[in-house]
Amino acid sequence: MFPLDLEKKVKNVFRVIKKKTPWFHYPPDKPYRANSIFTNGWNYLVKESSVILTIGNVYYDEIDEDIFEKLTIEEKQIYHCIYSLHYNGYIREKHITKILNYENLPSWTIPFIFVQTQRYITEIIPLIYERFKNDKCFFKEFVANNFEHIKRGNDRMISYWNLHCRADTKNIKDYVGYKLYKEIFLAYKNKKRRKGIKSPTNRPLETVEIKRH
Repeated sequence: MFPLDLEKKVKNVFRVIKKKTPWFHYPPDKPYRANSIFTNGWNYLVKESSVILTIGNVYYDEIDEDIFEKLTIEEKQIYHCIYSLHYNGYIREKHITKILNYENLPSWTIPFIFVQTQRYITEIIPLIYERFKNDKCFFKEFVANNFEHIKRGNDRMISYWNLHCRADTKNIKDYVGYKLYKEIFLAYKNKKRRKGIKSPTNRPLETVEIKRH
């Protein structure tokens, strides 16, 4: 889920997260008990030596504020990334907003930000666009190394526009999600093709395994 050099800090965060047995609903009519909080992931290449797995949903309760304040800045960023994948849309929006409010973001936060652009909480997409419309280079390397994911994300974004936003924004070119992909994520597509960089979907995945207690 995070680069291996963050192992100690990731484990510190998981030590303070309240333990709650996760339940997943996939498919929706057949809930099952999972052995970890991770499910339905994608592999994203962030740097040549660092592969991150982002996941479907997490089902842990948030920690108390006094405990949160004892975390380091980097541990807080890890915590917000984890909870940006929460099954509750309001909690998800709260934590992705916290991530976007950091002035200096490490590259390992990118998959957690990007995955929100292709999910059903459409209120999050304008937040991402406003944060990065003048900082497009932040995603440049990520786009080049994960272009197959970018294309699939664009398709999902269009689908959610069609389902949830078309009544209010009839022309997709006026939809903020379209602007986000066109101006930021798809801006580097020609450079990516010239370089011939392939998506790392089938690369071996480097992860930090967190044992449940």
